[in-house]
Amino acid sequence: MSKYPITIIIDSITIASTIWEGMAMNIKERIRASGVYQWEIAEALGVAESTMCKWLRRPEKLEPGKISRIEKAIQEITVQKAGAKNAESC
Repeated sequence: MSKYPITIIIDSITIASTIWEGMAMNIKERIRASGVYQWEIAEALGVAESTMCKWLRRPEKLEPGKISRIEKAIQEITVQKAGAKNAESC
């Protein structure tokens, strides 16, 4: 019996895990780059600011659903801010 299929599966899991950790770590960079404050994201998600800080303390442990919710909140807040700026300039 060959050990290659097992090695391929293990390597695939390792690669997927590494990619996921990179995505989770990038969430902090995306927040910084967006210009959105953590408290604004927490408010949009309906969680305490301290909860948001705890989530971001260990981003590699964040569940995919939380990352998706955070990204969606960033997009919504960015759109709201852009709309407010456009309204002020009129």
